[in-house]
Amino acid sequence: MSKIAYINSSSSGVDYHRLSNPLSYLADDHEITAYNSIPLDKVDDVEADVLIYSRCMYEPEQMDIIQKFKARGTRVIVDIDDYWGLPQKHPAYLDYKQHGIPKKIVQSIKWADMVWTTHSKLAQEIDKLGQKRVRVYPNALDPTDEQWVPKHLESDRFRIGFVGGVTHEHDLYETATGWKVAHAENEYLQGVLCGVNDDALEMYQRYHYIMSGGGGGDVRAIAQMDVHNYGLMYDRMDVSIAPLYNNKFNTLKSNLKIVESGMKGTPIITSWMHPYSDDAPGIYKTDNWRKAFAKILRKSKRQLQDEGEQLREYVLENYDIRNHQREI
Repeated sequence: MSKIAYINSSSSGVDYHRLSNPLSYLADDHEITAYNSIPLDKVDDVEADVLIYSRCMYEPEQMDIIQKFKARGTRVIVDIDDYWGLPQKHPAYLDYKQHGIPKKIVQSIKWADMVWTTHSKLAQEIDKLGQKRVRVYPNALDPTDEQWVPKHLESDRFRIGFVGGVTHEHDLYETATGWKVAHAENEYLQGVLCGVNDDALEMYQRYHYIMSGGGGGDVRAIAQMDVHNYGLMYDRMDVSIAPLYNNKFNTLKSNLKIVESGMKGTPIITSWMHPYSDDAPGIYKTDNWRKAFAKILRKSKRQLQDEGEQLREYVLENYDIRNHQREI
């Protein structure tokens, strides 16, 4: 039985999907311990055959920490879920630049004994750094987890929902004209804005403005839920959306929104670009959000529910986390 230490630095979706949830399925065969951080002076206190963390360590002594673990014979695995080169429009761009995070992620990749990542295109970027030991583990979900069991809540409104954090403002702008025209043409349309929180209230007010078609359309706001419950938000929509504006960073993201929406039996409209390369009933790809909204609004709810059920079958076949367990 191996001793595994992993750094679960926050309650974010990244750590949940890429570390704590996948590693929980290894608990029967390994001794697993989570740490908020492991500073250099605490390395000797950690008994581990394997050390796993996401992206990089934020301590300034990252390289010294890695070398100290490796000198003891501990294997180091880093999980890379996103491209490390942020576009200038990204809200975290200046902070990443100021603290040298892209450089730290690249160092982390080069020094790791193995890298886990989400798909082959990102694996190719990792390979360019000289790291040949890369394994692809797609984002996946447990269909028996209560939050991912479909429990569609009916409504007399036609609900199009957006589940996205504060980094997606420019992505959501891609849909602005679609919302404006759709609200003008369909009195039953309701935007469902998920994840609203007081810490980023101004940002979500801008999201609200976009999804209301410029201020006049109906939008329902749903407060932020933690990583163990946020899947319940999909029960309050008939269709979800996953817009991305086209840049290198976004093309190297994962298809998690398809996996989430599909697991809940909810059809989804996505931008017509990688990472949304899956083809299945219930996935609508578009480079024209006005036309996409018009097309989806011509569907009956019964049609959409049927497509959602087919999409769920596709996701169950391809993204059941029990079929993508990590190998240590």
